[in-house]
Amino acid sequence: MWAFNVDKTVSKDFNYDAVSIERKYIGNKQSVSVQKYTLEFTTCNVDMDVVNYGDSLNYKQTYESGDEEILFRHPVYDVLRFCANSMEDAPDKIIEAKLSDYLYNRKVTRTVLRHVDYRTTPIKDIKITASADINDVKAGESLNEQFLVDEYPSFHNFIITSNKDLITDSKKISNITIDQYLYYRPMAPADMRFRFVGGFDVKAPVETTFTVEITTFDGHVLKSETPLVILTPRAK
Repeated sequence: MWAFNVDKTVSKDFNYDAVSIERKYIGNKQSVSVQKYTLEFTTCNVDMDVVNYGDSLNYKQTYESGDEEILFRHPVYDVLRFCANSMEDAPDKIIEAKLSDYLYNRKVTRTVLRHVDYRTTPIKDIKITASADINDVKAGESLNEQFLVDEYPSFHNFIITSNKDLITDSKKISNITIDQYLYYRPMAPADMRFRFVGGFDVKAPVETTFTVEITTFDGHVLKSETPLVILTPRAK
């Protein structure tokens, strides 16, 4: 599991009634205003040290050489399928059938072949904390009430429940609280993104890391800390 910081800019084109989204990786000790900040994490069934893509990419060496942005550009789970020994788990027939129905029956103008990743481990809890005090929340205390589930990667905008039900309604899976998300007893996501609740702000810049901790129903705890980020107040 790996957590990192992202700058998300949403722009509206009123001439075409369209919305464009630009997402950029935030490097160590870089600044971002709270309304653009997104906390993201990815999961995989193996660690990065066993991921190699031919002779051109040793994932862990690339990451440790200073290219931490590789987690954002090419998540471990997405590179895994290109390895000589993919190490992917056996597919779940029930989930595969439901995902196939959902993805192939959508109304689209063209067909795009994409790899879709999913997990079969249900999670019991998600906890977000910071290394610094943020407003009235002390370092190490839960920040869950300050965050919403924002979105998911393309072709991964769904929740799979522990009963293997598939939830795809955007109103039920996005812009919801963490408690609402956990109510579904979801399988661990391949990738997930959080944003601050509307109206959240800081009075002055705050330099902090964020830690995302996941507890599975079988008692395993996964934890990852982001690089340092400097949160700045909302633009007036």
